[in-house]
Amino acid sequence: MEVRALLSVVVLSALLANSSVVLAQQPSPNTGGNQSKLSRDQSKKAQDIPEGKLNAAAAALAAVAQVHQDYEKRIASASPNDQKRIVAEGNKALQKAITDKGLSPDEYNSILDVARNDPDFKAKLIQRAEAVQHP
Repeated sequence: MEVRALLSVVVLSALLANSSVVLAQQPSPNTGGNQSKLSRDQSKKAQDIPEGKLNAAAAALAAVAQVHQDYEKRIASASPNDQKRIVAEGNKALQKAITDKGLSPDEYNSILDVARNDPDFKAKLIQRAEAVQHP
């Protein structure tokens, strides 16, 4: 696998693992300790996501990964005084990357929540995001 492709898979997986990069105010649902029910619910939720929304989420995930990489570099090289401004600018760019693909931030976060809990759906989402990044 090409190093660039491997890097993008790592970035996409990291974004799926921690979508707090985008809209950290999203509350996490209480699972109540019932993992098998949660697993069944997530599988059903994955089936309920229309192909168009899945494709939009994959495109948004690829765009978010690119924005994240770009702003991570800018923040690392910025002075402490500029970092806060660049983080705020980056958060706006992340939201725009999502809405430009036709999803609301809530829809995007909901789809990522399903992907975090459904390995098959996660693989499908990453595969489609990779196809968007490397046509």
